[in-house]
Amino acid sequence: MDANYLLGYKDTIGDEGCTLEVDKDDNGGRTWKGISQPMHPNWSGWFVLDNHIKAGHSLDIIKQDKTLETMVQSFYYKEFWLKLRINEIKIQSIQLKFFNTSVNVGLEPATKFQQASVNLPQTGIVDNALINALNA
Repeated sequence: MDANYLLGYKDTIGDEGCTLEVDKDDNGGRTWKGISQPMHPNWSGWFVLDNHIKAGHSLDIIKQDKTLETMVQSFYYKEFWLKLRINEIKIQSIQLKFFNTSVNVGLEPATKFQQASVNLPQTGIVDNALINALNA
């Protein structure tokens, strides 16, 4: 993971909550630092969280689990930063804004925002044209 990703992660994920129970008013179901269990049921962090719950650990104790934190960082790096090819963008401010937007609204809408910002067709797919335009 590169330094710009870690900066973006700290800034973006710092706003995401940690809950162990499902909020009936939240369509995302159970989430951990913004990772929704219904949307990402195979994330290995759910196993770690369930083990903490079975052991009766408090939320404060779970938040200190460095292995779980590494799993969250890896998830966002693979599923957002690399999928969107943000590592290929040369301008840090664009990297950070693209990452933050993608976490908050989703990959495709964030990509469409970036495409619109450089007058490209809004396909929602990151391609060489988008990367080149963002780097120009």
